[in-house]
Order: sequence, then C-alpha cells, then structure tokens
Amino acid sequence: MKPLILGAVIGAGSNAASLHHFLAQAQAAGCATHSLGTAVAPSRLIDGIAHMQPSIVALSYRNTPEIAAQLFDEIRALIRERGLSDPRFILGGSPPVLKVARASGMFERTFDGSESPAEIDAYLRAFIHSEERRTTPAQTLVARLDQQAPYPLLRHRFGLPSLRDTIAGARRIAEAGVLDVLSLGTDRGIRGSSPPAAASRAGCDGASGQPLPPVDQFQALHAATRTGNFPLLQCSNGTGELLRLSRTRGGTLRDAWAAVPLCWDSILDGGSALPLRESIAQKQEILRWCAARRVPVELREARHWSLCDAHDALVVAMTFLAAYNAKQAGVRRVIVGFMLNTPPGTTPVNDLAKALASRTLLGMLEDESFTVYREVKPGSASCSSDPHIARGQTSAAIALGMSLQPHIVQVVSPGGNARQAAPEEVIENCRIARGAIRSMADGAVDPYGDDRVLERRAELEEEAQQILGALRRLGRSSTLDAWTDPVVLAKAIEWGLLDIPRFKGNPALCGDITTACIDGAWRAVDARSGEVLPESERIQSLVLDVFDALDPDAFPPGSAARDRG
Repeated sequence: MKPLILGAVIGAGSNAASLHHFLAQAQAAGCATHSLGTAVAPSRLIDGIAHMQPSIVALSYRNTPEIAAQLFDEIRALIRERGLSDPRFILGGSPPVLKVARASGMFERTFDGSESPAEIDAYLRAFIHSEERRTTPAQTLVARLDQQAPYPLLRHRFGLPSLRDTIAGARRIAEAGVLDVLSLGTDRGIRGSSPPAAASRAGCDGASGQPLPPVDQFQALHAATRTGNFPLLQCSNGTGELLRLSRTRGGTLRDAWAAVPLCWDSILDGGSALPLRESIAQKQEILRWCAARRVPVELREARHWSLCDAHDALVVAMTFLAAYNAKQAGVRRVIVGFMLNTPPGTTPVNDLAKALASRTLLGMLEDESFTVYREVKPGSASCSSDPHIARGQTSAAIALGMSLQPHIVQVVSPGGNARQAAPEEVIENCRIARGAIRSMADGAVDPYGDDRVLERRAELEEEAQQILGALRRLGRSSTLDAWTDPVVLAKAIEWGLLDIPRFKGNPALCGDITTACIDGAWRAVDARSGEVLPESERIQSLVLDVFDALDPDAFPPGSAARDRG
C-alpha cells in the first residue's frame, strides 16, 4: 500500500499553488495524496487526520508569523483533545513563518520554496523508504511485485569467500533497504566438491561465490536478512543435488524462486557427468517438484547460450523451449531473463529485437495458468575494466532494459564476476540502478516504434520457428512431445541443431557451427567465407535426413512462420 500524504492550506488568504505542486511531485514519486484545499480550519484538519490516518501531513501557510504560531498551538491542542497519536508534519511557508515553525518543534521538515525538484524528490524517497521499513515488505515474489509496482524489483548477486563475512554483509545490505532480492553466490562448491570439468565452464555461465553447505548456515543467512526491508533470498544451485537442496532450502531459506537451466549444468559446461538426456530428465523432475509446490522458476537457458556466443535465433528458440518445458511440467510462474550486451558486440537495437522476438513466442504459452515475468540484466562481459566507465555502461543498459517493462532488474558489479562485491559496493550499485530506473520509469522508449527493431525481430521469430520446427521433425518417431523428450533434445544438441562453437572438441557434443557478430547481431556464418548463413540453409546442411524439408505442421498454431505458410 502506498503511503498517504494529506495536504492542507491552513489560515486565510494563503496561496495553494506550492502545495499543489508538492502533492503532484509526491504522487509521481509513488505516494498516495489527498488535499483538503485552502483556508482549512484546525478542526477540519483534525477531522481529516482522524478519518484518513495519513502517513504524513503537509501544511502550507505563508502569511503572518504570529497567526501561524496560534494555528500551530491550536492544532496540537486538538490532537491531544481527540487522543490522536502525533502525526508527522511538514510545512511549506515563508522564511519568517518557518522560523516560528522550527521553534515549535512540530515539524520534521520545512520548505521555503527555494528547494530544487531534486531536493524535494530526495526527501520524498527517504520518506517512502522510512514508511516501507515500518511494516515487513511482502515475502513472496508475486506479492512483492504487486507492492513495488510500477517499479521493478532490484536483484543483486552477493557472496564473499568467508561465510562469516557473507552473513555480516547480507545483514548490512538488508539494513540499507535498497535491494529486493539478494541472490546468494554459492557456486558449485555447495555440493561439497568441484566437478571434474569445472574449469571448462569458466567464462560460460559466470557463477561465483561462497560455498554454503550446512542447513544451519542457510538458516543463519535467512536470519541475518530479517531486518531493513527484508529482501527476498534466491540461491544458485548445483545440479547434482539441486532437488535435495530445494527441499532443504524450501523449509529454511525460503527461496524467492528456483533456478533451473534445462540443458546446462551438465556435460555442456562440465556441471555434471551424467549423459545429457539423463541430465535433462533430471531438470524436468525438478520442474515437476517446483510445480507441485507452486514454486516460481527462473529459466536460465537464454543466459547460458548467450554467454557462450550462440547466434541470436538459437537463443530465442531456447528461451521458448525452456518455458515450454516448465509449462508442460505444471509450473505456473516463470522468470525469463534477457541479458543485454551479450554476447559482446550486441547493439541496443538487436538486444531489443531479440527480447521482443522471445516475448512473441512466450506469448503463445501465456494464459490463466502460466505467467511470464521479465528480468533484464546488463551483460558484465561487455563492460570496461575501468569501474567508472563500467558503471556508465551498466546504467545505460538498465535504462535500455526499462523499454522492455521488466518485472525484475538484476544489478551487476562493474568488476563483473572476476571479484566478489563488498556489501558497500552492492548498496552503491543498487542506488545507481534506482537512479537509472527512476529516470526511465515514466518515459522509456517504445521499442515497437523502431523499424530497425521490428525488422530484426521478424527475422528472429522466423528463424527461431525454423529451429523449433526442425526439432519437431527430429522427434517425429518419438512417442513423446519432441519439445520435451529428453532423448530428442539431447540428439538435437549432439547432432548440431542446437549448437555453439564452444562445443567443439567435446566428443559428446558437436561444435561444427560458426557464429560471428555482424552489424551488432550474432549470426551463424559460413566457416569458409564468413558470409551470413540463413537458418534454413544451416538446418538443411546438417547431415541428417530428417532435415531434408521442413513440415509446416511442425510449427505451433498461430505462429508467424505457419501463417506465412
């Protein structure tokens, strides 16, 4: 619920313009406001306070200081007489009136009209923050989103080498009240040992942070953050024991959501020694477990493929496949992340086009039983090593991401994943991000109005549909849905339909594709000529007789590719 500011011009003959402007700015900042008007008598003011119970009372008076003193005394006397608890008062007035007001001790803040809009906005933000701290913020994802609207939730990763420092730092971050979701950077050490091929995944998914094995330490972390604005907690997972850890943390840490990569944390990146089809089946089991308990799920597929230089059409297709698998498993709410500036060289136009194409395909899945929440994150791999330049880059990315109307914004440290951010740095990063969000909240550019974005979006939708259609043909002999059959999905990766250059050299994978950044877009290219390789030609060039033609029936109903027939 928004804090209420009750406004009134007291006394006779005062100008109401300043109060009107203040209340308008308060409303824009996120407050609810109500004005009692001009020439409000003290008795009517007290009636309004008793009835509306505002968080703060904003008074305006600019006339005689002596009369101002009498009005203040009368208001305080009526408050005592009515047995009301002392409201918080602020006052706008002339310098002589403000001198009397400060002497009365009745007002927590006074304004003489010389303050800049930025100064007033800073006061309002501090006021809103103090009001939010008076009641425990919502402790589920959906309720917190409703409470925060229209602003997105802020998320930041945090984890220090020392568990003791991690717990102490988490408490400081919570007390600052600037972060909504604290993602604990636990990495794979949480499983008690590193995977044999852990080194192979460096630079692919960017995981880092503090191993946190015992249950009592999870409980200590949860207890440490039960202060300030009570941030939600979210924890990175290791695939090998993800189901066990989900059960453990579900009763102790109260994760805001589970993070489930459909294909990754597997032989793709050294996260598991299981055969790929078994690893995918395991992720589907986790999705079903989350669905049975109505746990929201973060889908990390797009992020992992993008970090390994996948071409854009594949990222769009994998975003859809991850969401499709979640829905088929019964999950009702998913978080889909759009990592901007990733792979390096991606331009803002292509960032928006890739996200809009993904939204189109995801829209085919959304209904009363399935909701998609959007998250945007600056890509730290594209940031300068100079922290000052990097802060500017991440702020610009967040401002761009606001065009996608995100529900969550993940803030990154300028140093990326090469080091762990101290609590003070996390707090500073979040404050900078809030500034970028605030500047764009009411005036973000509409990406649907840019012809360049729309042209690239249409191209990506078409090519992603071709990948999905080819996957249907690959699984045409399966008795299961090809888009959820672990055997078909594993074959598609092993045989090169779902492929990236970094798979080359892994005997269990393919790696025959070549990708490159061309005019700010990541595309499949011919390895010899370097020319763009259209997706239809790439698919048909695979040495697989199942791809000799694309069946229109392989496309989902209502798709752009099928409609163009």
